[in-house]
Amino acid sequence: MVPAAARDEPALARHRVRVRGREIPYWTTGAGPPLILLHGFGGSSRCWTPSLGGLAATHRLFLVDWPGFGSLWRLHREFRLDEASSWLADWIEEFQPAVQVAAYALPV
Repeated sequence: MVPAAARDEPALARHRVRVRGREIPYWTTGAGPPLILLHGFGGSSRCWTPSLGGLAATHRLFLVDWPGFGSLWRLHREFRLDEASSWLADWIEEFQPAVQVAAYALPV
């Protein structure tokens, strides 16, 4: 038997955009106002999987991994926390959605 969460999970479309000379994959799903879902450090965009069904019903979701995490783990030497906001701004600028941002982080 397939768990209900797996049945209700929306399909993700994979895209790529060039940021700072690197091809960066990201995923989209849903319809409505755009919402970027950011994971906490040590995680990946997959941490949002349990929430995708509900959020995709009302928003166009954009999921991306920070460099050094998830699908971008190989870029760990190129990412610095003090550059996170400017990296995200560069990523957004490539396709310029007017967006809201939701972030997930574990307490330290």
